[in-house]
This record gives sequence, structure tokens and C-alpha cells, in this order.
Amino acid sequence: MNMDGSNASLDSTGKRKSFRRLCERFSEKTSLQGIGYINSARLLGAKIVWVILLLGAIGGMIFHLYFLFDQFFAWPVLTKLSLGFSNLEMPAITICNSNALKRSGLSLMDNRLQQFVTQIDQAITPNNGRRKKRFSGGITGVNSSGYEESIDLPSNSNKPPKNKLKQISSIFQSLYMDNTRSKRFQSGHLLSDMLLSCAFDGRDCSSSNFTRYQTAEYGNCFTLEAENFVATSPGPEYGLSVILYMQNEEYIHGITQGYGARITVHQKDTIPFPADNGFYASTSFETSIGLKLVDITRQPTPYGKCNLGADFKAMYNQTYNRQSCLVICEQNAILSACSCFSEDKDELFVIANLLDNRPCRTVEEKTCQATVEEEYAQKAISCSCDEPCGEQVFVKSISSRQWPSEDYAVALEQSICEKPRLAAECAKLKTLDKRQLSLNFLKLDIFYESLNYEVVEETPEIETAQFASDVGGALGLWIGLSILSIFELIQLFVECCDYAHHRCTKRDAYRERQKEAYRRNHREPGNPKMGFDKDRRMEQYTSERPHGDSSDTGSRHHDLGRSYPTSGDYGERDRNYPRSGEYDDIGNGGEGGRYGNPQSMYVYRGQRS
Repeated sequence: MNMDGSNASLDSTGKRKSFRRLCERFSEKTSLQGIGYINSARLLGAKIVWVILLLGAIGGMIFHLYFLFDQFFAWPVLTKLSLGFSNLEMPAITICNSNALKRSGLSLMDNRLQQFVTQIDQAITPNNGRRKKRFSGGITGVNSSGYEESIDLPSNSNKPPKNKLKQISSIFQSLYMDNTRSKRFQSGHLLSDMLLSCAFDGRDCSSSNFTRYQTAEYGNCFTLEAENFVATSPGPEYGLSVILYMQNEEYIHGITQGYGARITVHQKDTIPFPADNGFYASTSFETSIGLKLVDITRQPTPYGKCNLGADFKAMYNQTYNRQSCLVICEQNAILSACSCFSEDKDELFVIANLLDNRPCRTVEEKTCQATVEEEYAQKAISCSCDEPCGEQVFVKSISSRQWPSEDYAVALEQSICEKPRLAAECAKLKTLDKRQLSLNFLKLDIFYESLNYEVVEETPEIETAQFASDVGGALGLWIGLSILSIFELIQLFVECCDYAHHRCTKRDAYRERQKEAYRRNHREPGNPKMGFDKDRRMEQYTSERPHGDSSDTGSRHHDLGRSYPTSGDYGERDRNYPRSGEYDDIGNGGEGGRYGNPQSMYVYRGQRS
């Protein structure tokens, strides 16, 4: 036991604690490689060799760990391709008549659109029984100055001027979109009039299974996305079969350049873009569309950049895809700069229920819109539109055949005449020959070619468990560090902290004892020398640190922070350093020292009078 009655200064072996002793004990027991040999080696050269080897191993370990961490935090991914097999839901199918506005519905539209269509008709209608060559003289000779406003494009625009056909189409779309949404719907082709037959897997479907969607290019479009349309077998018999009456007699021939329907196959709950992603199915043909599903899964941050689509779903109630994001980003830029949006994207704001906004219609607004569109085309507007994290892509194989036969066309005509609201059209159809009659019908067969589907999936190249294993392997390879070795290091750290705390506590206790001894020695009754500055002397006195452990014996010699050689029992430190009016320490027996008094003894050296 120590002189102060505590075992805090001893380790478990009974030896006095010190930082060196702690390190020696650690090196004797640790499982880390190399440290024990440094401690046990008797030759200095051997110690140096083992130190060099240990430092080299630590350097190699650091380099190895740097490589592993750099590789892991690059977040690499692997793209896996696999095949799946199951019953498959049918995708969403959007069908548009290639003619946006029925001739019979033209009277519902405003006067400017009616006048423009009349001018187009006059330019292409045969005169006096002779068909004129109107492509160069008629269509291109249409005067559009009264309908197309003068829009100043940005000075840095490098777009060539529109050709006449594109110009006429743009004017028609602009005048068409100037009318209200309800008028556009009433004046366009209705699915209840067009749909003659609808079946999926031999079960009937109707126009009530479709939802309406409007576009500037094709007017009324109709989307089929029923939840219970699941293909249980491949082939046309187990897919969707639709027969459509395209109402060719209602076409505005100067605007619509061909007969048929625009078909878009897309993922469910996504916004369709028939003008960008669709394809045409011609009248007088049966068009077969064989589908193959590709299911794509991408990794989000930090492994990649993809959009989970939660915010998009909350705002538009539609599934996110990149094209929708880009279109909406462009419209938001126009809305921010011009306080209006492009009128041909009216349906997007209806879907988002943002009905407080209005389309750009004045010359100033359209000039502003054209400026923003040019900036967007030049990539001057930044849009954060990443690919979706989950996406379904449908690969299409399209084939067709002549359809219907002349006799079957007559049967289709009779089905039209059974609809009372189509009585006028029935009368017109009866005037047509069988060849012309067949031009009013088309058939669509949409099916899965196979119930096998591709799965394209991104996965982390380095999983977290694999990374931890690699790091552990590097630590064990170079210096033999394991999980238990880490706890050995923790124990060494705790013991060092405990020893440091013990030293600090012991030092503070020693200072307190010195202060208390000083106060007791200078408060004795009858002491004639109490008039000096005790506070200053006490500060100097207590600042003296012990010159060893508290259990050391022998004399300690102090003189205001300086020690001088002594001789004899009491010393002669003041022999060569005469000071007047000061105290000199003349001996300290230490703790249990020669005089049995742990307190220092002082002699006052003042000038005698």
C-alpha cells in the first residue's frame, strides 16, 4: 500500500503505474502482430527492425484501406439482365383520331377558325370538274397574314423559317386551342361514335373503360388502362382487339393529310404524348402490335441519379417519367417568365388542377413564350429531370394486313346504321362503293408476344457487408487487427485516461496539502513576522511542483521556486545569497522523512536592528 493508503498507483501486478508500464503490459498481451516483438527484443537492432516492419505494415494497410474506401464511395453499380415469367398486365393504350376537328363540329368553334378552314377548303377543292395541282399553288398560296401574329424571335436564334404546310398546321392548332376545352371536346370525334367493337381475352369492353385526354395535334384522345386486363397467355386471342370507325367524311382535308389513328402504348398512370411517342395505324388495315415488356430498376442516390417520383405523383396524380418532367419544366419556365403557359399544353394544367393559370395568347405573351422555348432548346434552362427509378418499357413489333374484306365492310356499315345518332353518316356511307367504304374502318390487335419479360436491374457492385469484410481482411492481413484487438486498444485508451486522471488528482491534492500547511504555519499565535505579503509568498510557495512521487523520502529544498545546494542537517542555502526580510526553507523531512514532519521549515532572514 502507498503511504497515502491507496492502491490507485499500483497496477494488477502490484507494480507502480506509469505510461511506460501500461504500454509494456499492452505489448505483452495484445494480439496485434509485431508489437510484442518490439517490447521483448533485447537487441536494439532487433527492436529497430521490428519497428520498421510494423511501420511498413501500417503504411501498406493505410494504402489498402484508401483503395477500398475510394472504390466503395465511388458507389459503383452492376447492371443485371435476367428473365422473368408471369401473367402480365396490359399497358395503357391511347387512341387518337388523326383528324382533330370534325367538319360537322366546325360551327361550334369561333369565327376565326371557321374562316381559316374555309380558306383552306377553297384552296384545295377541285374547280369546274378539274382537279388543280394545288400543292405548290394552292396550299402554299394560302394567306396566313391575318391569322399568324408577328413574333420576334431572339436575335441568336438559328432556326430556319417554317415551311408553308407546317405554318398552316401551327395556325390551325393555335386557333383550335383558342376555343374552350368543352367546345373542343364536342366538336371532335367521340369514342362512342368510333368504337364498333372492343374485347380483351374474349371479354367485351366499352367506351366507359376509356378516359379522355386532349391534345392540340389530335384533339380528343382516349386512354384504356383497366386494372383487370391481365394477359394469361401470349398471342392476339388473349390480347386487346378494337374495331374503329374513323368517320373519314368528317375530315378537314386541308389540315389532316391522311386517314387513320394515332396509337400510343405507354406505362399505366403516365401522361401520354401521342405526337412524340405514338405511331399511325392506317384505315383499311388490321394492325397487329406485339409487345415485349422490359422492367427497368435503377439505383437512387448515392449509387446513381434517379427520381422516385413521389413529389410528381402527389402533384399530378400521375406516374413520373422523364418526358413528362421535361415538358412540365419547360412550361414552368414559360409560366415564370411570361405569366402564362403554352396553349398546346393546356391538358397538363387540367391534370394538375392548376386552372388559375391561363395560356399565352397576346403577341407580347407569345413573343415571350418563343424566347423561353428558344432558350430551352439551346439548353440554357436547366431542368432536373432524372430517369425514373422504376420504369416499364414496351418493345413493339408492328405488322399489318389489308382489312376489312368488301363483304365485311358492308357488315360494319350496318352496325353503324344501328346507332340513331349516326343516321346522317349512315346515309353517306350507303353512297360509297365497297372500296371507299373500307377506308373508314381499322382494326387493332394489341397483345404480348410472350409472357417472358426482361428485368434490367441496377445493384450496388460493393454491398455494405462485402465492404466491411474487405476492410476487416485488410486490417487482419497487414497488422493482424480483429474486432477483439480493437477492444484491446479501447482498454489501453481507458487505462491511460484513468492513469492521467489519477496523476491530475494526486497533483491537485498535493497542492492543497501544501497550501494548508503554509496557512497553518503562518497563523500560529505569537508569530512576530506576520506582516509581510502572505498572498504573494503563498502563491510562489504553492506553485512549486513535487520532485517525485509522494512516497519518496529525503529532503526537498525550496527557495521561492529555486533550489540551492545544501550541507548539514539544516542546510546552508542562504550562505551565498543574503536576502533581507525573507524566509528560507531549511529542510523538509518529506512524508515520513528524517524529522517525521511533512511540512517545510522556514527561517526568517530580516535585517537586525
